Amino acid sequence: MPSCSSGGFLPQVRVRNVPSEYRARWSVEKTGFICFSHTSSDIVAAWIRVAIAGRCRVRHCRKRMTMSRSAARTLKLILERNAEASLHHQICTALREQIRTGELPAHARLPSTRALASDLGVSRSTIVLAFDQLKAEGFLDSTPGAGFTVCSIGEVASLPAGDAMRQPSANAVRPRERIPPTSNTRPFTPGHCDMRLFPWQGWSRCIARVARQTPERLLIPESTSGNHRLRAAIAAHLAGWRGMTVTAGQVLITAGASDALELCLRCLSAPGDGIGVEDPGYPPLHRLVQRLGLDTQSLARDADGTCLPTATIAASPACRSARPGESTQVRKGHSGHRLRMPSMIVVTPSHQYPLGGAMSATRRRSMVQWAQEHDAWILEDDYDSEYRYAGSPIPALYGFDDAERTIYIGSFSKLFANGLRLGYVVLPEPLVARFESFLQDSGSNASVAMQEPLAAFMEAGAFYRHLRRMRRIHGQRYRYMLDSLKAQLGEFGQAEDHDAGMQIAFHLDGHIDDRELARRGAEQGLELVPLSSHALEARNVNGLLLGFCAFDEREIDAGTRRLRKLLVQPS
Repeated sequence: MPSCSSGGFLPQVRVRNVPSEYRARWSVEKTGFICFSHTSSDIVAAWIRVAIAGRCRVRHCRKRMTMSRSAARTLKLILERNAEASLHHQICTALREQIRTGELPAHARLPSTRALASDLGVSRSTIVLAFDQLKAEGFLDSTPGAGFTVCSIGEVASLPAGDAMRQPSANAVRPRERIPPTSNTRPFTPGHCDMRLFPWQGWSRCIARVARQTPERLLIPESTSGNHRLRAAIAAHLAGWRGMTVTAGQVLITAGASDALELCLRCLSAPGDGIGVEDPGYPPLHRLVQRLGLDTQSLARDADGTCLPTATIAASPACRSARPGESTQVRKGHSGHRLRMPSMIVVTPSHQYPLGGAMSATRRRSMVQWAQEHDAWILEDDYDSEYRYAGSPIPALYGFDDAERTIYIGSFSKLFANGLRLGYVVLPEPLVARFESFLQDSGSNASVAMQEPLAAFMEAGAFYRHLRRMRRIHGQRYRYMLDSLKAQLGEFGQAEDHDAGMQIAFHLDGHIDDRELARRGAEQGLELVPLSSHALEARNVNGLLLGFCAFDEREIDAGTRRLRKLLVQPS
């Protein structure tokens, strides 16, 4: 027996019909003897192993390998070893784009993870990690023994609830014993997650891994724009869930959505500028606009969503100073007064806050056209668009805007954990340098410690598994909450039903004072947010904003019964 390089002895193997590309490597003719060697490549070793079974098996293997190598070439994967993005993230990004553009058709079978790893010269675990993440995002599907196949674009876009949403294992989402069995949030606090469902073990592993491998990332900021790895993960998330094609460089990390709103207002407006806000809308935004010395213009709502701004009388003859390249947005009115349009509007087109409902496609296009014509900015606050329980996700307004007048704002507080305090801004390319310069002067408020672990959590696919699970559970709670409101409170008002969001707007009959009811509810341990507190000029806004995501069915039942008791009993 001939010896191999390791000093041991391995048998010779007779191989027939050796492919020409391997003859020189093996130093054999078309039919010959080959010795095992630890220096052989994975492909060569695979051929040698199956050759033992005889000529038939060799031919079968040759056919399979040809298919795999051909499939690998069609993927058009080019990896940059020195890039900041990890190899598996580069693979995810490339495959995701090919699926979205149709280069990889629906139901196409991908090469095996082992064959693709060999073709690309990377470890198999890298390919497995990339495929698992794309599967979690809904771009790929897998069947035991059959490998991975491409989902159709419709399947990816619709993100159906129910059985199609695969739950993580029990170990991945089992809450720790110290998490209370009942919610510690008062019913019906809006916008809160149920932390009993938080994936504590998976999240802890990500933090521990970062602390062990790159501990400096927990304390030392990478840049004022945020952790690049997280910015890239967010760009990938937006591509998969919102259909947005953006780069990591367009994403800036903030300390939540409120911090993102303030950053945009400070960077793009000056005292005296007009800012259009939804009415009813988000009270903290209304207060922020006033605090920054900006003029508030309320935007009404109709069947198509938030209405377009109209010209208003300027606060002063020179209502705002024009900056280089900008229009003053001021014109003469019929009475000699100077009229102006707001320089910016802030809207929630995918799920209007607080009443719910989505902006129509016609209104979205009109809004983008308005911004382009008036040299104005649109701030799209997409605070909980991932929580849509029926039909396809509403496309982001950002995707309608070819003129690059829209800024997109998102947050992880609603999707992941309220205490995380991380959000982001997606900027048009022309604004990136301006915002980065502003942040270098003012500094960033975003938490440094949580950015790298969150990036690792997203890259591992755990974030998407958690999000899908929350969508399924929140959808069930949404329906249960609606049924409970109809059964317990139907005689006192009516609930908005939009199959989306983390809270429900319940309109009270006119004889009930929502603020007084909220005051009485607080005395009974209920968090009842009056809808009238969200209005600026809007009339006939009377009701409650009721959160449901943080409460199970038993807690929803108990809360609605207590609320009914308040309504039945005279004040």
